[in-house]
Amino acid sequence: MVWVAEGKDAAALDGFFEALGPAGTAALKVASIDMSGAFKKALRERAPHVRVVFDRFHVQRLVHDALDEIRRGMVAELRDPAEKRALKGTRFALQRSPWKLDAVARNKLTELEKENQPLYRAYLMKESLAAIFDTASPESIHSDLTGWLRWVEAEGLPPLVKAAETIAAHFDGITAYITVGVTNAITEGFNRKARVVTSRAYGFKRLSSFAAMLLLCCGGLSIPWPHVMPL
Repeated sequence: MVWVAEGKDAAALDGFFEALGPAGTAALKVASIDMSGAFKKALRERAPHVRVVFDRFHVQRLVHDALDEIRRGMVAELRDPAEKRALKGTRFALQRSPWKLDAVARNKLTELEKENQPLYRAYLMKESLAAIFDTASPESIHSDLTGWLRWVEAEGLPPLVKAAETIAAHFDGITAYITVGVTNAITEGFNRKARVVTSRAYGFKRLSSFAAMLLLCCGGLSIPWPHVMPL
């Protein structure tokens, strides 16, 4: 971690670029960000030469959320209590990666394929996007993702179509992940550490104290122990 500031808007990042200075800013090559308009605006105004990569896990989260919205909508339409419980119980199986599922969850997906094709198709769309990110090459990513978008446009339910429209609007930055290979994983790891630091201190009254502790714990600082003179 190299810099901490308060706020989530584009202006909050001004201090970062000011601290870097013109030479430091010019040395930046790639920025991995979520699809926040604030981040895009800050980079466009302060470092337009930087190649923007939209974090794949935020992209996949869009589709995960759309899938869950579809499932919840279907649950709300059911009148039979047993059917409601059964469909509610598929959330874990639908959201987890296939290799993390136990036998019970796999059986739920098998039943879902037989009894609820629209929801199962939405699940396949979610898994297909993950597979594209895992297996596509720089040469194939454009056609692979374009094919996925066309599939969703033709057969997807409205929440997935909306997610696909967002992905299409950020197409170049999303496909750049395959070429550049960077994600927000390190930043998300720091977020978890930040929560631990906050919990350990039972909260901070001032941002400056929080920032100082974050940089101490996550900033790669090496502080030698003071020399103790023998008695």
